[in-house]
Amino acid sequence: MATLSKSKQHDFINQLIVVLEDNQHLLIEKGFDPGEKLRILKEKREEMQKSEGEFMQSQIAVRENARKSKKARRDAYTNASSLLDIMSGTLGKKNPLVQEIKNIRKR
Repeated sequence: MATLSKSKQHDFINQLIVVLEDNQHLLIEKGFDPGEKLRILKEKREEMQKSEGEFMQSQIAVRENARKSKKARRDAYTNASSLLDIMSGTLGKKNPLVQEIKNIRKR
């Protein structure tokens, strides 16, 4: 299973379901009733599709939250830098408080 791509695994599952449904009567004639196994396989496929959909939604949410976080951080940093510029203009570039804040930014 690990050697097949996700797409090929999906195809295999779907095609096996179709083959079992189309040939159920033949298998029953030969002594194997796939009914219960087919039901379980369909349930597993539904569970797989649901969980993969949820996983994709969570990935989308993570990417969106990362963008929001990056923007918020950029905005906060820009705001802090602007505040430092105002302080520097008010107190002078050589003021110890301004120098201390500039050193904090360099670390």
